[in-house]
Amino acid sequence: MRTLRRIAPALLLLFLSPLVAEFLLGDIPVTKVAFLLFFLPMYGCGAILVREIVRRTGRGWPTMLVAALAYGVLEEGIVTMSLFNPHYAGEHLLAYGLIPAIGMSPVWTIYVLSLHVVWSIGTPIAMAEAVAGDRRTTPWLGKVGVSVVAAFFVVGVVVTTASQLATEKFVAAPGQLIGAAVAFVVLIVLAVFLRPVAASRTGNAPSPWLVGVAGTAFALVFQLFDRYGQAVLPAWLTTVAQVLLWAGFLTIAAIWSARGGWDGRHVLALATGAILNYGWIGVLRVATGGVIKPLQVTPADLVGQVILVLLMLAVIAWGFRRQAAARELVAA
Repeated sequence: MRTLRRIAPALLLLFLSPLVAEFLLGDIPVTKVAFLLFFLPMYGCGAILVREIVRRTGRGWPTMLVAALAYGVLEEGIVTMSLFNPHYAGEHLLAYGLIPAIGMSPVWTIYVLSLHVVWSIGTPIAMAEAVAGDRRTTPWLGKVGVSVVAAFFVVGVVVTTASQLATEKFVAAPGQLIGAAVAFVVLIVLAVFLRPVAASRTGNAPSPWLVGVAGTAFALVFQLFDRYGQAVLPAWLTTVAQVLLWAGFLTIAAIWSARGGWDGRHVLALATGAILNYGWIGVLRVATGGVIKPLQVTPADLVGQVILVLLMLAVIAWGFRRQAAARELVAA
């Protein structure tokens, strides 16, 4: 029982990552929850590995985000190769902003890698750490546990790659795969050398409510660029807007998080904004039948999607209560 209690946050993260990444977004209807078993090894174990390695080495969120970006490059550049496949999942994801010389679209590259950094990895980790209470920044697994998770992650990478090759019938050019591999290694090296941000002696962190509003606004604008930018903006302008949006958000987050009083409530507030945005997109996609092909939507799927959003909000509320209790414990 003691062991189960110790690893409980990791088990929560194991399920949160694929649920947010694929189901909350509306890619897969909730009624097809059996697909979750396919996603657990790569998404869930990948998120746990990122989190455990970062926390076991005493690093913070800058390292976490870089490691999450490395995960995104691995999945989209090497495993699924969606960064280079012009007809991935039966869509034309590279048509908007395609650069023929490299066979990539910067719009799609920035967008899909951002999905992994913010939603597939970052947000589930923030939620699970908040629920962990006073164990928010401590390791949850021992060496054996991390080794088991790493083994399942490798299995997930192999199985997902084989599945993609069988279904997509696409293999990226050698230069593209080499470039993705180099980017992955560079990001891992960068993550290794990043150090925690020292707290500032001037100023206090803003209210978690303000942080949550800022995070919600960032996620909303980012998603609106994806949904409607192509209809009204040239691809180069959308790319510039994506870069500026990220630069602005990271600058503000870096300033705020270095101030005194920044804690798990603020990180969870940012995650709340991410969940709210995925929530409305997922409900809209299911309501309009926009799930991945060839899956079909039933009336029960829309109900299930709403229930999933409410479930995610319940986890967030639980996390805020746990963080409040942790603060009271420290104050006492």
